[in-house]
Amino acid sequence: KADYVGVVGTWALENDEIANPISTTTINCFKQSMECTEATSTMFDGLRILPEVQLQYLKIATWTNASIRVHDTTTLCASSVIEIDIAMKSVKSLSTRNSAKPECRELLSNPEARAYLADGFAVAKSERQKRQPRLLKAFAALFE
Repeated sequence: KADYVGVVGTWALENDEIANPISTTTINCFKQSMECTEATSTMFDGLRILPEVQLQYLKIATWTNASIRVHDTTTLCASSVIEIDIAMKSVKSLSTRNSAKPECRELLSNPEARAYLADGFAVAKSERQKRQPRLLKAFAALFE
């Protein structure tokens, strides 16, 4: 019976789209305090290299031998339920838009988003393979 569970990976949407491929999320959960910390480090914001770490403290709703369920209500326009399946070693998240707030209606197009914590090494390898042909073309263009 564990009093601590930790997971690491990169958040990916269920449609296989990676929210930010050059990022890593670590979730550490502690049974005694019934809290988790979620730390996400990002190196690239889409335009430039910009190291950043976001840290959130989350309350655990339930903890059993099979799973941990966390409710995240820290975001203004959405709430999330994160479920860590201890036996299957998997992490899933369901984020639901808060459409009651007028300022949130235009920000989030989808009423809900399902995500899972993917293997960060596999995501990074896939991203490198996608970018390699573009980098080679750019390099070859220098010599034309």
